[in-house]
Amino acid sequence: MTSKVNNKQTGSNERKSVATKVHGILKQRLAEGVYVAHSFLPPERALATDFGCGRLAVSDAIYKLEREGLVVRSRGRGTRILPAMDRMSQTCIGVIRGEWTSETRRSNEDSFEVLQGALDALTRLGYRHEIMTVPRNDNDLSTDHFLARFGAMVFIEGFYGDPQQLVEFERQKIPFVLAKSEVNVVGCSTWVDHEEPMRQAVRTFVDLGHTRIAFVGRDTSIGMHGKARQGYLTGLRETELPVDESLIEVCRKTDALAGYFATKTLLGNSDPPTAITAARDSLAEGVCKAVTEQGLVVGRDVSVIGFDDSTWPEGRGYLTTFREPCYEMGASAVEMLTERVINGPMSPEQRKFETPFLLRRTAGPYIESSESKAE
Repeated sequence: MTSKVNNKQTGSNERKSVATKVHGILKQRLAEGVYVAHSFLPPERALATDFGCGRLAVSDAIYKLEREGLVVRSRGRGTRILPAMDRMSQTCIGVIRGEWTSETRRSNEDSFEVLQGALDALTRLGYRHEIMTVPRNDNDLSTDHFLARFGAMVFIEGFYGDPQQLVEFERQKIPFVLAKSEVNVVGCSTWVDHEEPMRQAVRTFVDLGHTRIAFVGRDTSIGMHGKARQGYLTGLRETELPVDESLIEVCRKTDALAGYFATKTLLGNSDPPTAITAARDSLAEGVCKAVTEQGLVVGRDVSVIGFDDSTWPEGRGYLTTFREPCYEMGASAVEMLTERVINGPMSPEQRKFETPFLLRRTAGPYIESSESKAE
């Protein structure tokens, strides 16, 4: 099999480029079973002839394969192909998380649960792993930036760089999974439907007699908030309630303070809502505080339903919400990843998790106010 990649060597930069191409071809052959487990790669000199390049470029490519845990070099014997299980024990799995600060620790409570689920699964299964923290939306991170350190990766709450890199991972058959992905991307992922819970929240409120139902969330372009708002609108349509833009509040952040000010605006309407859906529990915390500050009773005067059951820990015995199984999504993502490392390339899978409805104290039946009765 001949795969010419270059016919000359003019410097270290070109050698690096050629080595990258050779590495990709060798890895493809490993994935396709051209070189089977326990067998040896052809000698470097023979591979250099095969690829039409210098031997140093081939050596660099094989060194990278060894760092990824795919092969092992033995002096005097050559480069042996590791079987899947051996590859897993030598491959360092990268756990890639976004950059979270102490200020965002509270609003990222669900992210920490996803991370913990992934780490516990890796520890339980005995796989070597390292955490890499990357700035969110850093498009300068190249594919090689990750592959220089890891042979497989689990991304916590999605991918923070250029989504096109995931296409490159798929093309090179690099194992990766996105744990708790909130957008549609190429590759394997664990996820929940953010639209259905908000739809169900509206229908629950209607069943309790409410007709003035508000929504508090962020801009539709941010993560799951577009799906959440769509679920709210779908719920209104299905229950034949009109869409009132004055009952939709868009927050700049996903925290209690943002939810608080959004609710102050809603309660200041001439015809305020009697029920409020919040796209996150951290927003619902602020909603409840604003309602209480107005001298109203949450669950009686104004009902509230949130989503996630994690970003407002104190609300777990109080807030009606939908539980987002963050820990389980992190652990399951690791299971999916190890399946692909051990068994080789597999078709992408999007593993959906349900969000159980937790009826608590903040959602109650509509009670007509004395002012309304007087009218």
